[in-house]
Amino acid sequence: MKTFIFLASLMFTSAFLQAQNYFSFTGSNQSSTVDSVHVLNLTQGTSLTLNGSAKFIKTNYITASNTSCPQTFTDSRDNHVYTAIQIGRQCWMAENLAYLPSVNPSNQGSHTSSLYYVYGYNGSNVTAAKSTPNYMTYGVLYNWPAAMNGSSSSNSIPSGVQGVCPMGWHLPSNAEWDKLKNYLGGEKVAFKKMKSNRGWKKNGNVSNKSGFSGLPGGYRCHSCYFRSIGGYGNWWSSTEGKTDDSWIRHMNSNIACIGKNSDDKEDGYSVRCLKD
Repeated sequence: MKTFIFLASLMFTSAFLQAQNYFSFTGSNQSSTVDSVHVLNLTQGTSLTLNGSAKFIKTNYITASNTSCPQTFTDSRDNHVYTAIQIGRQCWMAENLAYLPSVNPSNQGSHTSSLYYVYGYNGSNVTAAKSTPNYMTYGVLYNWPAAMNGSSSSNSIPSGVQGVCPMGWHLPSNAEWDKLKNYLGGEKVAFKKMKSNRGWKKNGNVSNKSGFSGLPGGYRCHSCYFRSIGGYGNWWSSTEGKTDDSWIRHMNSNIACIGKNSDDKEDGYSVRCLKD
């Protein structure tokens, strides 16, 4: 057996440091075992001793990630305050993004230019759009170019796509949505834990056990009109499907699952951001 020293030179205050269970840990922080992974809550500059066979020493066995998830945070672009929720190892916004630099009527659409919609509002005045109950409850509907804000498609974890999200947050990839769904028990279980316990038609409200608080904000369809508020919630990913399509997650009041479609980039859907 050989001893190896790993210095946790971290940019943030605390982190989970993980190594596969080929090793035993010693150091100033006590370790625990979770799913065959040793997890330590380390502070910056902490040294960690790994006792194990030399043949198992590989850097990809050790990962560090910031696990801090604020209860609230402020978007510096417009001073809008959001709530957030830790779900597994992901920190999600617990409400829809409401950043609105401009607003478009539902009869304007594009596969390439950024467009922003507020359900039921067909004017061009941002202040007026922000004063509507639908904006205050459901936030903004974005076409995919607006959600991506010039970034290229990504299906990585993390996506690396800030897109329209605030600084320090990113647009989740299709793979990151899958990670959330799987953590919550799969598509036929996760929806019960993700849907808000208010706002859904036809007895569509459920437990919202995860705190994700998915609301039925409806959408702007490529046929140029708003539809299905109270019945559908739809959220973009950073992952392109076909040339004119990108992957989304959706829930509705009639189907007992969280669905996945590759939908038209011209559609207007909600955005949830993930903390970097």
